[in-house]
Amino acid sequence: MPYGQPAYDPGQTTPYSQPAYQTGEQAPYGQPDQYAPPGAYLPPGAFPPAPPGYPPGTGVAAAPGGKPPSGGKGPIVALIIGAAVVLIGVVVAVLFLTGVLGGKDQGKAGGSTTSPTPKATQTEAPPSPTQTDGPIEPTEMPTEQPDYPGGYAEADLLTFGEWAVWDDGMEVQVGAPQEYTPDETNAGFTGTGTALRFTVTFNNNSSVSLEPIMFFIEMISAGQDSERIFDTAMGIDLPTDPVLPGEALVWDVAFEVADPSDVSVGVAPGWQYNTVYFE
Repeated sequence: MPYGQPAYDPGQTTPYSQPAYQTGEQAPYGQPDQYAPPGAYLPPGAFPPAPPGYPPGTGVAAAPGGKPPSGGKGPIVALIIGAAVVLIGVVVAVLFLTGVLGGKDQGKAGGSTTSPTPKATQTEAPPSPTQTDGPIEPTEMPTEQPDYPGGYAEADLLTFGEWAVWDDGMEVQVGAPQEYTPDETNAGFTGTGTALRFTVTFNNNSSVSLEPIMFFIEMISAGQDSERIFDTAMGIDLPTDPVLPGEALVWDVAFEVADPSDVSVGVAPGWQYNTVYFE
């Protein structure tokens, strides 16, 4: 017999879709164990008997045409709804945990964090100067003689006509300068200043020979270096012969100066001697 069709009493023929009753009597409409006629409206609270295959007392209304409604979709819908609720809960939990952990990591990585304020380092004050009783005596610096391999002259400023003496025995005298007129064949005179000449006397009382080319001589006038004049025609030239120990040399020297009244002459036997000035 097809599922959902009303049962028939053996040996009794009834119209299709009409319920058959074992007693042959029809129960009052709306009472228990009574099927509703096809298309009939059941009042509220009235339940027909359960069709075959359903537990008694379920009160399932008969569908039009005598077929009971299908009852297999309810559990499936409930199962689907429950799974959706569980899935939504899992998604919300994942989003919540991700936001919490992400916020912590962001604070660690480069978020707005408050770094502790470094404590100021206390530096020790410099020690105070030691106090002593009475005034401090100045330290006397040793007066060492400069190192000049050739020799050293104690007096470094002399008057024209005096002798400069170095400790190795060299002696030099510079005479007072005199004006003169250079020959036209001279070298060094420009005509813008005054030509002065003076005599230099050199005594070699040392143990070594002296080359005249190594002899240092200069004239300063009005605070300026003067130009040296070489004038062979007037007997003003540079000696070339060496001065041996115990010998002497006398020669004239000339310069063009800016102010004849303000002159000084500096001489030294060589680069290894200190310079002595004459005024």
